[in-house]
Amino acid sequence: MPTRVFPENAQLVQENSKQYIIFPKGGTGVMLADKLYHTTGDKAGQRVKLTEKLLNQFSCTQPGQGWYASEKFDGLRGIWTGQELVARPSKDKDGNMKGKVFTEVPSWFKDALPRGVSLDGEIWMGRGKFQQVAGLSNLKVSKKQTADDISKLWKNVKFMIFDCPSDTGPFRERMQRLTTLVDGLRSQWQSNNGDLEFPVEIISNYLVKDDDFLMKLYHKLTEAGAEGLMLRGPNNLYETKRSKMLLKMKVQDDAEAVVLEYLPGTGKYNRTSSSSSYFMLGALKCKMANGVEFNIGTGLTDEIRLNYWDEEYSHHIPIGGTVNFSYMELTDEGIPRHPAYRGVRTDVTINPSVPDDGDYSELINTCLRDISDSVRSSRESNYAFKVAKYNKAIAAFKNAERISSVADALQALRDSGEKLEKENPEKPTSSILKKVEEIIKTGACAEANRARNNPRNKAVRELTKIQQVGEAKAVKLYEEFSIQTPEELLENQLAFATLTDAQKLGLQFLRDLSHKIPRSEMDQWNAALGEIATGVMTGSYRRNKCESGDVDYMLCGGDKVISTFVAKLEKSEKVEVLGAFCKGEAQWQGVAKLRKRGSLARHVDIFCYPKETIGYAILHATGSGNFNISCRQRAIDKGYSLSQYGLTPKPKELKLRGPPEEDERKILEFIGVGYVEPQDRV
Repeated sequence: MPTRVFPENAQLVQENSKQYIIFPKGGTGVMLADKLYHTTGDKAGQRVKLTEKLLNQFSCTQPGQGWYASEKFDGLRGIWTGQELVARPSKDKDGNMKGKVFTEVPSWFKDALPRGVSLDGEIWMGRGKFQQVAGLSNLKVSKKQTADDISKLWKNVKFMIFDCPSDTGPFRERMQRLTTLVDGLRSQWQSNNGDLEFPVEIISNYLVKDDDFLMKLYHKLTEAGAEGLMLRGPNNLYETKRSKMLLKMKVQDDAEAVVLEYLPGTGKYNRTSSSSSYFMLGALKCKMANGVEFNIGTGLTDEIRLNYWDEEYSHHIPIGGTVNFSYMELTDEGIPRHPAYRGVRTDVTINPSVPDDGDYSELINTCLRDISDSVRSSRESNYAFKVAKYNKAIAAFKNAERISSVADALQALRDSGEKLEKENPEKPTSSILKKVEEIIKTGACAEANRARNNPRNKAVRELTKIQQVGEAKAVKLYEEFSIQTPEELLENQLAFATLTDAQKLGLQFLRDLSHKIPRSEMDQWNAALGEIATGVMTGSYRRNKCESGDVDYMLCGGDKVISTFVAKLEKSEKVEVLGAFCKGEAQWQGVAKLRKRGSLARHVDIFCYPKETIGYAILHATGSGNFNISCRQRAIDKGYSLSQYGLTPKPKELKLRGPPEEDERKILEFIGVGYVEPQDRV
């Protein structure tokens, strides 16, 4: 009789040396949690409200009182099908939902699990030990590790059970039956395995009495190192989707505020501090950048409450100083709910974003870029139009002499070509000018803050740090596999398998490629590449900058130049080629490093242009971006279009015969810019 009971009609497949369980299409395979607090949109920071239909369907109240709360464990999701242990399922490139079977699980561990009953839980080794547990699903016997070695690792593992997918009853009843089952398994185990600790444990569920109980439980567990809380509706059914009956509760955000006043303690804190001249601290009266005032009392230890006044104390809290705090949600008035003290910040200040010189242009543009990045990654309707609108405003404010008022911003937009004839700077109606007004008044922009802290946007920012991973790919990794960081991408084999070879190369050398290249090393690259073939090192190196982002080397010649150069490069005694992003007749992009101890991998671009256009190419590749823009505008003024490939239409009177740097000089003089030394091109 088969003992695999979940998922229903499951199929076991073999791919190379790995086994997978195929889950039914049309869902998430297992029950996934939604969020207790909104993180985006106008409701960001507010607790979710379930529909009346859903509340009636499951006979429960809004999330909170009457629900069950448990610790959120930072382990590896594990599904016991009744026969094998499987990792959390995810979609492959063909849209199949499948979960990888753990490669090597000790027999004694599997003996503790019930045949013919499915379990949903977390493979866990303790708080803060996710890195130790992350690779367990891929462990296998090899020359480096025996079955005994793997067995010893598993002796530190607990299977923390929080549900039973094969039980169709409501949550309370499922857990009662599950508890009885596990108690029986424990007794049987102890009689057969002596001192070996039983590896299966039912998580503790706490019936929530009220919001105060929930917050105290949250702070108690998180201060002990827990990742957060999970809330479950008392009568929920096990659903293979992201369920509103299962909600995760984590710190919504953290922020900074200025300390305005010390407030005396009450109750057990109604006494003097370590000095009879000061009362014991009850709370801190604080003010945020947007002017909102509130009190912080949670998170202050007794030691802090006694010694907060002492300037020589390591945790002294000065009046006027900046403190960091966490909070769960914002009220409609923007007041943090359940703020908890985290510590004094000496590296930031509040009135925080008000620039010393009164020029808000840099702050405004930072906020607009955050919003623009969020819109771009969302791919919402008309996103390209909205992004272009933000980019035009950013360029306008960057070119303005200063932005110290809404009137300045309005004038800058008009100077850039925006009409805005009916706009009144005293009562702006334009969405961008409204944001400018908010920033100037409060020192911050709520929409930019939400965009900056949106998990999807964070994921896109982190994943696009990987060379060759663009925004579209980053969004796909986040939406299909819930990948938020390069580290998670390395751990998720299904997601990793969707990467191109170029993207895998970028991920492999992410750490090295993120470092700037000092000019002294660029000199060595210039010499090493110059030994292979004469060329020009362009980019910031040619502009005499002290560091560069990558190695840009330009050659002159025909179709065979690149292939010949790369063949010699791969045999070089001074350079080691580690991989290629792309290969072509006119360009090679890849990763290489100098053959010197301690050298880092670098992004290397080799370009080749024919003699007729090499001058244009060097001009373009040298930069800077702003200098190139001014050159293109001068060309337009004379009736031409300028690119790295030439002037259109081609001017008959401009004769380019080389060398490349001399052709570049002639081009600049022809379009009316005049020759500018590379180091002066800003």
